[in-house]
Amino acid sequence: MAEIDVDEILRGAREPEKKKMRLEAEPNGYGGMMPSLATGAKQADILAALESDSALAQDVDEALVKKLTAQLEKRVQRNREMRIKHGDDPQKFMDSEIELDTGIQPGKL
Repeated sequence: MAEIDVDEILRGAREPEKKKMRLEAEPNGYGGMMPSLATGAKQADILAALESDSALAQDVDEALVKKLTAQLEKRVQRNREMRIKHGDDPQKFMDSEIELDTGIQPGKL
């Protein structure tokens, strides 16, 4: 009968496995990976990425808000009508669902 080394079994149970570093696989000009402090990305690169992201921001004024609100109200109304009309067949009101979703996206922060 073979001997069982209890110390070896217990040592394996006490020592946690080493964790691997997780990298987000989102391409954006950094070799396919998101820069982070853990990967050694330079602070200037991170600031440049943040500035370019904020450069895409749109000025919001009262006219734009009214326009987006009116468009969203029309899409909600159309979606409601299509859901009532085709309540038993969701495939028929799927287009209005997609239109409504695309109308909601600009309002998200």
